[in-house]
Amino acid sequence: MRAAAAPCSCCCADADAPRQALAGDWIDVDGAVGMKGKVAVSYRVTGGGFSVIETLFAGLPHETTTVHHKDGRHVVLTHDCAAGNPPRMRG
Repeated sequence: MRAAAAPCSCCCADADAPRQALAGDWIDVDGAVGMKGKVAVSYRVTGGGFSVIETLFAGLPHETTTVHHKDGRHVVLTHDCAAGNPPRMRG
């Protein structure tokens, strides 16, 4: 996939910068996720740059949303999808 937009202007030289650099709409160039030529995933930086919202398959019945944010020295992800079992992951 490739980004359709440049990284957000709020990126800075800190531990969140790699996730923030994902900001924008990403196109499924080769059909790897079944959406060839369409936006497959979007990343939006929010919360003053401390959180990233990831949306896969926007507008489809199986749309999923994952929020990435820091919790102390860890990165925490909360995932929400049509399965209705929102796991919380920490790394």
